Amino acid sequence: MAALTGALSAGTASADQSRQTLAVGLTKASGSLVDPKGRIWVSDARAGFCRVTEASGATAGGLETSTCLGGSLTGHKAGPALAGTPAMIDPTPANPGSGDEIAFIPDAAVGSSEVYRAVWNAASSVFNYQSQLTIFDGDLRPNAVSDGPDGNIYLSFANARSIIKIADPTALHPSIESIASVNSSSLGLAATHRNSAGNVVVYVAETAGLTVFTAPDDGVLTNYVPAPLYNVGKPTAIYYDWQTPLVLYTGTGGGTTTADAGKDTISRIDLSTDKVDNQWALGFSKIGGLSMRDGKVLVMDDPGQLDPAKPTQQGRLQSLGGVVPSIVSGPTSADGTQAANPAFTNDSTPTFTVASTPPWRRPRMQPPAKHCHSCVAGVHGRNVHTRHCLGCRGLHLLGTGSAFRYPGFAVIHDRPDRSECSRDYRTCGRGYGERFTSARRYFRC
Repeated sequence: MAALTGALSAGTASADQSRQTLAVGLTKASGSLVDPKGRIWVSDARAGFCRVTEASGATAGGLETSTCLGGSLTGHKAGPALAGTPAMIDPTPANPGSGDEIAFIPDAAVGSSEVYRAVWNAASSVFNYQSQLTIFDGDLRPNAVSDGPDGNIYLSFANARSIIKIADPTALHPSIESIASVNSSSLGLAATHRNSAGNVVVYVAETAGLTVFTAPDDGVLTNYVPAPLYNVGKPTAIYYDWQTPLVLYTGTGGGTTTADAGKDTISRIDLSTDKVDNQWALGFSKIGGLSMRDGKVLVMDDPGQLDPAKPTQQGRLQSLGGVVPSIVSGPTSADGTQAANPAFTNDSTPTFTVASTPPWRRPRMQPPAKHCHSCVAGVHGRNVHTRHCLGCRGLHLLGTGSAFRYPGFAVIHDRPDRSECSRDYRTCGRGYGERFTSARRYFRC
């Protein structure tokens, strides 16, 4: 009898989502962001806010300690003592990597009420400490920030029930606005899309479960109480997929002993259909953070946190996604029939039928530019933003007129309500916004 090996692997592993380990040696990582050069920065409980070396083949990367801001390592640079979930805002998305990008890193250490700001250094390709914002007073322990489609930063706390909006967050003195009070304690949050009224919808990972509320306009102080929504267990991490609008991911970290290793999961929520997949990705231990790069989910978990001794540097950063193969029929036996036990066959050259998730499609060549003559016009004042995107290659305006090119949309001076435009109908990147001192008009097809 021939045993079939190599096609499937045992253990908690990856029949649900293919995965690659990008970095090891992390400690209770709470989140990450991707810098203008495409490199990953992780918030690590021991080392601070650090860049990660890129994986090389099967060799995983690790923390570049020379880049770390904050943390507790000897000789560390200025930054958060206990780095929370970070986010980045680019005030001029038409010029990525120009040096005005700001990373926001909350400090969840005992006694802290600080959010640190680090500015991108285009020459050295690292974030450098810029300033810190004191959010009220006391032992609040800010633990997570999220950048919204309105260009604002939303902030949660480990030791306070408030949800805060930081309006105009890159300004020297931004506006700090209290907008909601959670039911239990916050572990993270995601400022997602705008609703039909133009307000930002915010999801909160609370210790009691996932909740949601709608943020008010800038300058309006409210005390909304987020309402429970979607049964995804008790999430410890949350992330909104800007590249696939209306998709939200949550992860759990409820294990308490080594017997719980591999029991944590990632859920995928389609907000447009309310479809929840609580088995989207399996086999994790103490998920602390989620984010994305190049359309793939990044997950940070730490099996070491299940050990009573809480050893450091046991965490990892993994990339999920890509094609997952599966056998849908076969293998055949020597007589050509289906093998009774799919793990064994007496046929030295068995026949299989395989499939992949997502289904394989022949690569599609980029078609000639298509024109659309019924563009939707939207006018905003000081803040011009859109959640929707018009293709990774951007929107290209045809004809005359002054235009700014963006990865996701264009802002046009003095154009009529209808404009001839072209776009790629298949691919889509994140839609970005830009701040202006006067009203501008944007179009999306």
